[in-house]
Amino acid sequence: MNFKTDKVKTMERVNEHLAHFRSQYPNKEWVGIFLVGSQNYDLATEESDIDTRIFIVPSFEDVALN
Repeated sequence: MNFKTDKVKTMERVNEHLAHFRSQYPNKEWVGIFLVGSQNYDLATEESDIDTRIFIVPSFEDVALN
């Protein structure tokens, strides 16, 4: 497979994950979105999915009341 093509496809999926998060939680401040899983270990295949983690900044209410 073409590395550049794979990288572009991966970034497109990461951006889709971020867009979905932002649509579900429009008032949450996010710090970063990170790629996790098989792509990090060069174990991804054509069938591999894209796994991400999003780190958010909790609101004062989240910290104080939860």
